[in-house]
Amino acid sequence: MIIASAVANLQTLIRSHSGPVFLIAHSLGGAIALGAAEAQSSNLAGMIILDAGPRPTHPADLERSDTEIEKEGLILIPESSDPESSAAIGVWVAEMAKNRRDQARLVRDFASSNRDNLRAVLVDGRKLQLRLDPHKLTAPTLVLCAYAGSNDCAATLSDYKSRYMGFKEVTFHAISHSSHFLMLDHPQLVLDLVRSFLGQRLRGLIT
Repeated sequence: MIIASAVANLQTLIRSHSGPVFLIAHSLGGAIALGAAEAQSSNLAGMIILDAGPRPTHPADLERSDTEIEKEGLILIPESSDPESSAAIGVWVAEMAKNRRDQARLVRDFASSNRDNLRAVLVDGRKLQLRLDPHKLTAPTLVLCAYAGSNDCAATLSDYKSRYMGFKEVTFHAISHSSHFLMLDHPQLVLDLVRSFLGQRLRGLIT
């Protein structure tokens, strides 16, 4: 299990540090960070999660079997490399960033990757998201949420808040006119939010 190994390695890395540890993670990396945080290491001082949620909002999704998740992975990343399926995947990947240069780079990186490995990582990540226990996730967390338009902020925040229900301490910040790779669309804003969160948490640890 690729994701399980990543979670275990991250937990080991957190425990190896004597001082406070902060995790900053995006997308599937966010799921890995949340999985590692379930161990409740005493020195995990906070997390910043970029456009990732621990679980689906619809109750039916929580009942999905591993087989159903694996079928979903095949639909999203088909085994075939014919032009039609490659074009469909290219559109999906390109939509992950607003900037055309970043879109092209993401498509190139995806095209050069092994599809079986990508699918395995995606499927393992979905399974992890379904099995996370929010009551074990006690580290202060900042969640940066991406949304494409300017009028759907309330719906976006509502969705994320339902995903993080049960967390001990979580703050949300929605970033408008952004895609999944929101740090590419609004690098300075994301940097400022990260700095602010870390500054507040570090001051709290010192005092």
